[in-house]
Amino acid sequence: MKYRFIGALFLSALIFSSCKDDEILNNQVGDDTVNGWIYSTMKKEYLWNDEIRDFTKYNTEADPETFFSSLISSNEKKQSSSGYQYCYSYIEEDDTKLITHNGLSYGIHFINYRISNYSTRLISRILYVIPGSPADKAGIKRGDFIMSINGTNISSSNYYSLISGGATNFQIYRGILVPDEAADIIGTSELWETYNVTSAVKIEVNPILSESVFEYNNIKVGYLNYLQFSMGTDGIANNIYTEELKNTFLNFKNAGVDEFILDLRYNGGGYLEVARTLASMIVPTKHLNNVFCTLKFNDSNSSKNSTIKFNYSLKDYNINVSRVYILTTYATASASEAVLNGLAASDYMEVIQIGETTEGKNLGSIEYKSDKYPWVLHPIVSSIANADGYGEYYDGITPLNSDYIYDETESNTYLGQFGEIDDPMVELALLDMTGTKTSRLNNDNSTISLEKASSYIKIHNYNSVIIE
Repeated sequence: MKYRFIGALFLSALIFSSCKDDEILNNQVGDDTVNGWIYSTMKKEYLWNDEIRDFTKYNTEADPETFFSSLISSNEKKQSSSGYQYCYSYIEEDDTKLITHNGLSYGIHFINYRISNYSTRLISRILYVIPGSPADKAGIKRGDFIMSINGTNISSSNYYSLISGGATNFQIYRGILVPDEAADIIGTSELWETYNVTSAVKIEVNPILSESVFEYNNIKVGYLNYLQFSMGTDGIANNIYTEELKNTFLNFKNAGVDEFILDLRYNGGGYLEVARTLASMIVPTKHLNNVFCTLKFNDSNSSKNSTIKFNYSLKDYNINVSRVYILTTYATASASEAVLNGLAASDYMEVIQIGETTEGKNLGSIEYKSDKYPWVLHPIVSSIANADGYGEYYDGITPLNSDYIYDETESNTYLGQFGEIDDPMVELALLDMTGTKTSRLNNDNSTISLEKASSYIKIHNYNSVIIE
């Protein structure tokens, strides 16, 4: 099959609609205690339920979070490059509102760096800004370096104040940090510019961060930067975003695009139905009756195993291209990976991946709520695969062409703007389209010693496939 990955791995998780207590009562343990309810749910629904021992083998008096953790299989446990251990299943209090999704935000997505000779100091680089957010209104742009917050150096103890808070100001350096200038830029505040940012607000993020159609060497290129697979405001409150996505593709189709670049580098997932919609408007029209993905549950729930096809009813929005360029980072996950993997199956089309290896989450979860207890469970319940049955990307999907591996966070060169030729990752796609091998990326000697100090701060990231 035509399966060219240029730079990133692939992740997918599922979150189904909430299930009530009466759906899980016929189990080994009743729901007369919160840990009993947790156990009953996990014993029935968890993908690795065959590893869960008898209820009495666990510390049944532990707090709910500790008890839930004791049931987790090693099959889903991972370790980050920095040594941090994590798993995908999780439990949260019912009224939990994550600051990175439902809370207040300045509207920036950034990564922190430590600087040589400044062991306790960080600088933060903006990877994108949410349109209409306080940061956007202040004039902050992708690629900016935040040097301090309200005149205070950034450190591991205060960088969260970049996410949310009252009216403040960021001291920003807009440019490239090159060796002979680095000391002056970092140590001399006169080289920075202050941007006044109003108080953080609740941001409803439109998934379409950027879209454009442009000409390059007589090729008409369509570009879409898609942030999350959301149906509408508050996730599923309406279909506003789905309809907007369809209209965007209708515009691509009417423009007669020859090539298409799908930018999922910051997309952590969302609703599988929206992922299916997106893929259905990209895959060649002749494959619209074919399989997009398959879901497989534990043996106790094999009746839930399902095959999901592309949506043929979207043929009027389909751009019918023979190949697609997909831009990814390690933040690309879940529903994004379902699109990547689904399009690459069965010789549907040529998939060219540019960027990094993705997360590698080939699993899905369902959200379970109880009428009795103030907790919400998100256990892994399913694996996901494409039409070829391929779903073994637990460690991520690695690009086949090493020339197109590109990590924009490893370099402090110019990032460029989304959907424009000066974006290095877009440039790599354009070079491949035209067979050109010359790129400014190969002539980059303008770097100083920057060490990643934290993972991405994702303002809005489902990190899941939600099935409705």
